[in-house]
This record gives sequence, structure tokens and C-alpha cells, in this order.
Amino acid sequence: MSAEIIGTLSGSGKVLRGTDVVSVVEYDLTFYQEFLDSSTLTGPGRIPGKKRIEGTIRGASLPIGQQLKLVTAAGDTFEFFVTDGYGSIAPSGPFLNSRGEPVF
Repeated sequence: MSAEIIGTLSGSGKVLRGTDVVSVVEYDLTFYQEFLDSSTLTGPGRIPGKKRIEGTIRGASLPIGQQLKLVTAAGDTFEFFVTDGYGSIAPSGPFLNSRGEPVF
């Protein structure tokens, strides 16, 4: 299995817990597409697998292990958990554009 970067996104936004603003933040996200390497009669091939999001969201007082939502300046949203004191994140939903459509 292999993975490729299919996009990056950096900027500022706000983090919500429910409807309450927790913090104004800076974020750096990287979007990956995983591939299953295969072989066929015609040669090597790659089958697209799942997509994943990794990155950091940094702001004052972000609680570790609680469900949060990033809202970007453009209105895109992303639900996540903070996993450590460095702002590393674990996604808990897709990255949605301002119309609520999944992007990644």
C-alpha cells in the first residue's frame, strides 16, 4: 500500500465545541489518497483506497480528546479531536465545503 498527497490547506479559522467558539486558530492540513498496489496481466496497477487527513490545529485552550469543529475563513468545516499538546488532530468526519458537500 502507498499514499500520495492530494492537497494541502493552511490558514486561520475558529474552533467550535457545539455552538460555542473555543478559540481562533491557525491550521495546517494535508490530504492523502491511499492506493493498493496490484499486478495485472498488463502490468502493475494501483487501486484507489481511502482518503485521510492529517495535520495540526493550533490555538489557545484547545481541549484534548473532545469533539470539536474547525470553521475556516471560507466557511468550510471539519470535525476532529485534538490528540496531543502540539495540536495534532484525529478526524471524526469529512472535510466539508461551505455548501456542506464532502471535499475530502
